Amino acid sequence: METNVQKSNLKSSLLIKIIILVIIIFGLYISSLYNYLLFHSLAEFFCIIVAFAIFVVVWNSRKFTDNNYLLFIGIAYLFVGSIDFVHTLTYKGMNIFAGFTANISIQFWIAARYLEATTLLIAPLFILRKIRPKVILFIYFLITSGLLIAIFFGIFPNSYIEGSGITIFKEISEYIISIILIGSIYLLYKNKDEFNTRIYKLIIASIILTIFSELAFTFYINTYDFSNIVGYIFKIISFYLIYEAVIVTSLMEPYLALFKKSIDSNKLKDIFIDIVTHDLINFAGPAKYLAKTSFDSEKNPEQKNRLKIIYEANNQIVDMVCNARILAQLESGRKLIFERTNLSDIITSSIKNISYLAKKKKVKIIFSKKEKIFADVNRLINNVFSNIINNAIKYGPKGSKINIKITSDKNNWKVSIADNGIGVPDKHKKNIFKRFQRLDKEGVKGRGLGLAIVDKIVNAHNGKVWVEDNLKGGSIFLVKIPKTQRKT
Repeated sequence: METNVQKSNLKSSLLIKIIILVIIIFGLYISSLYNYLLFHSLAEFFCIIVAFAIFVVVWNSRKFTDNNYLLFIGIAYLFVGSIDFVHTLTYKGMNIFAGFTANISIQFWIAARYLEATTLLIAPLFILRKIRPKVILFIYFLITSGLLIAIFFGIFPNSYIEGSGITIFKEISEYIISIILIGSIYLLYKNKDEFNTRIYKLIIASIILTIFSELAFTFYINTYDFSNIVGYIFKIISFYLIYEAVIVTSLMEPYLALFKKSIDSNKLKDIFIDIVTHDLINFAGPAKYLAKTSFDSEKNPEQKNRLKIIYEANNQIVDMVCNARILAQLESGRKLIFERTNLSDIITSSIKNISYLAKKKKVKIIFSKKEKIFADVNRLINNVFSNIINNAIKYGPKGSKINIKITSDKNNWKVSIADNGIGVPDKHKKNIFKRFQRLDKEGVKGRGLGLAIVDKIVNAHNGKVWVEDNLKGGSIFLVKIPKTQRKT
């Protein structure tokens, strides 16, 4: 039974998730006003990453779960996401596959939606039945391969005709898919006693939004129409709700309870985070490579700029995943392993790793490595200096200087990083070390996690981090690290 504290934490967590999702959707809508192709690519990549994440966690947890419904859905979403990936690459304006019209992209869309709807319809049949995951995986591989071959070789019915719009097949298909999804709701309702109430509601809400998404896609004439934007917003929320049901609610919480007596829940959380982070980054790799190679070979300046935006957005996703992983590990109470290390070498390495950013803005970093400065630190300390120096470059003007010094007292090293940037107002000096808090500056991208991670890492070292005003203009970030980590 949930305590009042647990309920309060759930409400707080839900509010944060809703705010983040609203921000993402609003950001995507703004991108559609700037460039619809950019909006489409970002919206699809969001859903594709969520689909792959569902598969990654379900597949790696298959030996521990007896929920065959979720296992079946998790396997299917790998292939739904794969077809959506091809749909994104063949979308009108991407110009990655030469010789194809907008028709092929919409055919991939319809194929993915049929696969998704059919999966949700038959999944309830496996609630109380054992399944063989590898067999299901192979069957979906064959079905997906068949759909790809049928579309690329012109066997699949036409879904869109230039100048006329969507075909009767495509329009009827959207209604058929909606009917299939309604059928899946009915079967879920009949088996609702087999589900946790929260999971049941999340899946039902996801399916309803998927239906709304399908109906929105029956109204457009042009592939860039506003009804397309509405359809994608519904799709994003739908995929996120499935993510919540399958990954967060159905996998994280039951396992934390199941292994409560035999396994440290924080270790289990770390395992979960490691799996998701590792595999999400692996999936992001091909997208990054494809965007980069397409960018290098593209001659059209406008198209080249779009590919650059996609490439940079992919890098931001990878950075966010890595930062979230570090933050989650620190908040889980994981004990750090300390090693005797030269702080000068760590700072020098951090400067070297982001030297390309400094060169880009013509920022001069001054750091004199004079002596051996040893302290007991964990390798995460690299993130502290990299983050602060990176911020000093981002928030500083072109041609500015960053001065780094290390001083000593009896038991601590104090590292000062002085910049000539915009400075930090007194009212923000403490808040900038909290999650999702950041200073606004035009042209500077970020999610407000960097300094929160810095604070967590320094605290884990029994140290302190704070910011002061630089008398020459800008800020001085100070990090105090004990020379020796005393055993308690």
